[in-house]
Amino acid sequence: NGFDAKAVQNITWCKKLGIPFGVYLYSYAYNVTTAAEEGANVAALLKKAGVSPSDLSYPIYYDLEDWTWTNSAGVAVHVPPTSTKTYEAMINAWYQKLNSAGYTNLGVYSYTNRLNEVLKSSSIWSKTTWVAQ
Repeated sequence: NGFDAKAVQNITWCKKLGIPFGVYLYSYAYNVTTAAEEGANVAALLKKAGVSPSDLSYPIYYDLEDWTWTNSAGVAVHVPPTSTKTYEAMINAWYQKLNSAGYTNLGVYSYTNRLNEVLKSSSIWSKTTWVAQ
């Protein structure tokens, strides 16, 4: 989740050529604190890349999937939340950080099975505008 020089180059060309664009972040957050950090980081990276909120034709998506971080011994050290309430709070924290930086065109991205399991919430579904089948 760092600065991607190729993405910046692509964004620069999109802006020069008038090509609509948006961005997404594959989340590795495992609690509200790490979700807020991801939101603040996205806002900082967009500003560093010269992307203002008005430059975005499409949303900034928060990609919520199933993942596991393992250490060198293959032992899980971080896993995604298993609580819908935790995800609701995480999404709200991510949104808050981006909203406070002026980025308001936001959305949640995930896949159908995940949305029908741990992300099954009217609060989350109301923010979900891109669903993988």
